[in-house]
Amino acid sequence: MVFGALPAMADATILLQENFTHPDGNFLSQIPNPGPGTAWFAHSGAGNKAIQVVDGAVTLEQSAGSGEDVSSDWGVAVGPGDTIFAGFDLTVTGSLSASSTYFAHFKSSGNTFNSRVWVTASQSSGDFTISLSGDSSITDTDGEAFWGSDLTYGTNYRVVHSYDFDSGEKSLWIDPLNQMSASITATDSMVSNAMVQYAFRQSTGNTFQKIDNLTVATTFTEAHTGVPEPASLMLWMLGWICCCFCTRRCGGTVMNPC
Repeated sequence: MVFGALPAMADATILLQENFTHPDGNFLSQIPNPGPGTAWFAHSGAGNKAIQVVDGAVTLEQSAGSGEDVSSDWGVAVGPGDTIFAGFDLTVTGSLSASSTYFAHFKSSGNTFNSRVWVTASQSSGDFTISLSGDSSITDTDGEAFWGSDLTYGTNYRVVHSYDFDSGEKSLWIDPLNQMSASITATDSMVSNAMVQYAFRQSTGNTFQKIDNLTVATTFTEAHTGVPEPASLMLWMLGWICCCFCTRRCGGTVMNPC
């Protein structure tokens, strides 16, 4: 038994965590730091507008032509009764009103996406807004959701979004205090998808997204703060204590750990 591999969708679990503390350069194949999560791999467009690490964050480029899209896997697919959350710091830059592009989403082991986070055009006098959908369209008026106010280029926001397996419902928060803070909910593509990866996407558009401090978790609080809840910490501590005890008992070799 390897401690760190928790039972499927434990009540409070950080599934994937990435602070992007890697050397400047290509992001592809980096192992999430501090983890968990598999090395980031390209599920589309490897090498096209290769995603870059710059000063401890990644930058996504939405410009002419498709680009490199990357994913990391947390190993245990979402199933009945599960809701997952992802939180990240976001700074968007551009020179014009934003054109619509989704840039972050949950992903199955194949090519099924859900809870897609979009940059879309401002609704009044701002630079852009954030929107949410299940499917690949933000304009087909089948249940996508738009943040209620415009946002500003160059400002850092904490974005949290979720996916509920049973209902297919997706929700999104910007700079929340807690889960009861203002949110939007998308009701399109209300299907049950076995999500097991988190992904970043580059496509056409006219903006850049700087992403930092990503956490995917089974609770809102963990995704929001990046800090394991007490139950998770206790489980990890008990696992390590048990592992150390068994190692000592077996003279340094874990023959039958716990």
